[in-house]
Formats: sequence, structure tokens, C-alpha cells
Amino acid sequence: MRWTATAVLLLLSLRMTHGQEKPKPTAPEMTPATQTAIRKGLGFLAKRQTRSGQIPGTVSLATTSMACLAFLASGSTPVSGPHAENIRRALTFIRRCSSKSGFLQDDGSSGMYGHGYATLVLAESFGMLRDPDEIEESR
Repeated sequence: MRWTATAVLLLLSLRMTHGQEKPKPTAPEMTPATQTAIRKGLGFLAKRQTRSGQIPGTVSLATTSMACLAFLASGSTPVSGPHAENIRRALTFIRRCSSKSGFLQDDGSSGMYGHGYATLVLAESFGMLRDPDEIEESR
């Protein structure tokens, strides 16, 4: 779990500043070593994902949601890119965690922590969905 969370946070931190104005760096930010690390981290997350879309961890809903954010930050969408299938499976898992009230919770251990990350993933990916059924399920 510790490696999964570390990989997710590293990948997100590398992409979260994209689009923000910043001073010109003296060295390139995306070196070949950085790109290799990102590719390996995404591969690690993809291998840990189960057929149901879950990425196991102490708080699986949060772990899966953060990993899905990393896949999205890499440029993949639910319909295209090398991690499109991973994103679709993660979204399926997240939607299955929804109760009738709309609260997102996996096995009862994540509470608001998992709900917050899952809501962020659904909001980030909502406009990228094409299937009307998936769109309705994500509402």
C-alpha cells in the first residue's frame, strides 16, 4: 500500500502544476529519467489493478481514485490513450461504491476520505465520457 500511495502521489505532483504560470527552469523538468519514472509508476499501478477495477489498499476506494487521477494526468482518457481501459475499470469500481444516497464508500473503512477522492475523479472524467449509460451512472 505504501508503494502504491507513494507512486500515485508522485505522479499527481508531477502533473498538478501543468498549465500554471511559472518561471522558466534552468534545466528541463521532464527529463528522460522523469519520463521513465512516470511510465514505470503508471505501469506499476496498472499491474496492481484487479479485473473489477479496484486497486487494493488500506482504503481501496481512495487508492483506486488517486491512481485513476494519475492515469488521467498522464493524458489518457476513458476513451483513448494507453491507460483508457484502466480508467474505465476504475470508474466502474467507483460507481459500484455508490449508495442510494450518493455517498461513495467501499468496504466501510474509507468514509469521507474515499468519497472525496472518488468525487474528484468522477468530476474530472465526467466530460470525457461518451456512453450515455456511463454518463447517467456518474451523475
